[in-house]
Amino acid sequence: MIRRKRQPLGQSLVEFALTLPMLILAITFFLDFGRAIYYYGALNNAIREGTRYSVVNPVKTSSEINNVVNLVKNRAIGLDLSALNVEVVPATSSDPRVTITATYVFRPVTPGLSRILGTGKQITLRARSIVAVAPVNMP
Repeated sequence: MIRRKRQPLGQSLVEFALTLPMLILAITFFLDFGRAIYYYGALNNAIREGTRYSVVNPVKTSSEINNVVNLVKNRAIGLDLSALNVEVVPATSSDPRVTITATYVFRPVTPGLSRILGTGKQITLRARSIVAVAPVNMP
């Protein structure tokens, strides 16, 4: 008669129950990391569009600066506009560069990720674009 090796009942269930929380935490961490990378890319693309617009259409007045800020916010696809702050420094005769700086407050959904990173409950994403404006000599 052949005897079969007997495995402990419920062992695989206990192992699954012990590893499931870590697996779910890892999945949510990677999803949050992907969201942060997407938001950072969208933020960079938006300010690049704003600096390009500022170089093509010289910015001098506050209404033109507001147009650039609105353009950056419109190009920031997927971002919560209430958490987005845009600052525009137009080109001057002493400094012929347009500088746009944007900050976005990212709130991760992974429980405890902010504590692990030591940043509280939010992470601030910053992006800056500086482009020199070429002088235009009109005949």
